[in-house]
Amino acid sequence: MNSDPMMTMQTRVPVKQRQGFGYAKALIFGEYAVLYGSACLVVGLSRKLVATCAVSCTPETDRAFMRHVSRLGLDPETHFFHFDHDAFYDASGNKLGIGSSAAMFVAAVDASCCHASPFGTIDDVMTAVRAHRLFQENMGSGADVIASALGGVLLVERCPDAPEIRRMRASTLPPFAILATHEAAATTGFLHAVKQHQNRPAFRKVIRKLTEQNEAFAHFILSSEETMPESAYRRAFLERIDQYAQLLEELQDVIEMPILSDTFKEIRRLAVPGRVAVKTSGAGGGDIMLVFACTDAELDAFCQEVSEKFHVQRLEVGLAEARGSAALQDPLPDAVVEGIRGYAEALESEAARMFLQTTVFALLLLILGGLLVLTQWQFSFHALLLMVGFAIFSLLAGLFMLYMQKKRLIDRIGLTLSEAGICLWDMKRFLYAHSDTYPMGAGLLRPGRI
Repeated sequence: MNSDPMMTMQTRVPVKQRQGFGYAKALIFGEYAVLYGSACLVVGLSRKLVATCAVSCTPETDRAFMRHVSRLGLDPETHFFHFDHDAFYDASGNKLGIGSSAAMFVAAVDASCCHASPFGTIDDVMTAVRAHRLFQENMGSGADVIASALGGVLLVERCPDAPEIRRMRASTLPPFAILATHEAAATTGFLHAVKQHQNRPAFRKVIRKLTEQNEAFAHFILSSEETMPESAYRRAFLERIDQYAQLLEELQDVIEMPILSDTFKEIRRLAVPGRVAVKTSGAGGGDIMLVFACTDAELDAFCQEVSEKFHVQRLEVGLAEARGSAALQDPLPDAVVEGIRGYAEALESEAARMFLQTTVFALLLLILGGLLVLTQWQFSFHALLLMVGFAIFSLLAGLFMLYMQKKRLIDRIGLTLSEAGICLWDMKRFLYAHSDTYPMGAGLLRPGRI
């Protein structure tokens, strides 16, 4: 029987000296637009961050992590963690920028996981995603956590609320390398800048461009990888990678953050168009760069040239082995769809009624205020100001009522689905796949989009 991912957070129990790990990650494409549901391609890398979970506090306990334990649905009085994250730092102690915080939460969930199936179910992944988002002040897409948990090459859409995950073959990527510049870049700083500027028209315009680019890239991969000759596919892949630099430069001007560092720009100038492409990964800032090439020989030659001219290091890392069962390549089974359909129709009806009630409430409040003003005041400038004030008050009251009704409805549908043995994750997938039929229900469960 399926269960809501939120319920799983309460079913974990302490285990004695159990180990778990999270992979390093790299974002191939999807920067920033992934925060608003756009497609992204992300990979798990072969470096691991290992966590040990114990039932008693030891001198090796990572006390700095203890305040985050409750975010995993665990008891901080009984679960104590120690992390080995040496693979995520260079010899001088500088963070490499390959996803240490995401790997830390994945490793902790893995180490504390105590259900019958191996780590990597959708419940496990979403537990780590939610905890990591809380750690990042409810910012971040969760795609890095998904890659850290599942490894391999993943095409992910609709982050962060209901990620749809598709496993891709290793051949999806041309030969690639990761260059570390040893320049630390704080992801949260870039996310705060995004939050500060996300309502600006210029920001929305660039995000729409990035979204279109990501969707086109995803379509290209899905439709061309098996049909095009390998050499032609790799050249086309590199050309698309190259197109991101201009859009990210536009974005950095809007959010006033250095997504593309000066070192990155200088290294990119060395790349031969159509044969080698250089790109930032994730939030940017210059900590790591991705290098793609048509052949292994061209990749090695370029990395050697760059290492001789700049203070960069080619990381000894490859694709991580795939693990887990949360890659949703197949549609929902017919039996699950039939079980969900009735609940989806009920949710659609309830959502429509909720929006109608809220609209009528706001209009009645506005009309009542208007009548009160007109009966007590003669038409004047002061009366006009009062009317405007009532209009604003009615709008705010309507939005507050809508928020409260929406919260109650989501809580109720979550409880109802759980009692019926239907996973909220599957419900979201069904609604998003049939958003034309259930626009109210799909909109109700989906956060705002740009």
